[in-house]
Amino acid sequence: MSKRYKLTPEQQAQVRSILFKEEQDMQTVSADTFMSGGNKREEAASLHDASQQTIAAVLTKKQKHTFDVDEKRRAWMDGRLPEPNPGPALNGGW
Repeated sequence: MSKRYKLTPEQQAQVRSILFKEEQDMQTVSADTFMSGGNKREEAASLHDASQQTIAAVLTKKQKHTFDVDEKRRAWMDGRLPEPNPGPALNGGW
């Protein structure tokens, strides 16, 4: 992530802290014996979304643009987003 987004040392420390907290929170959710599997998945998704928003707030405008594109791609690959519109056919629609 540091190389991909060209993070400054300060940004690296902030992102590391955010991801560490997310990991701890995910372990807490995973260990919760009272929560159903569905609720655990929802809570994990919520924690991930919150972390992504916090990370995005640390980034510059240019870094955030790349981060948003990457996050949409990950969401699509994870099945959290429908297949993107492929756009017009390259061969004229034949």
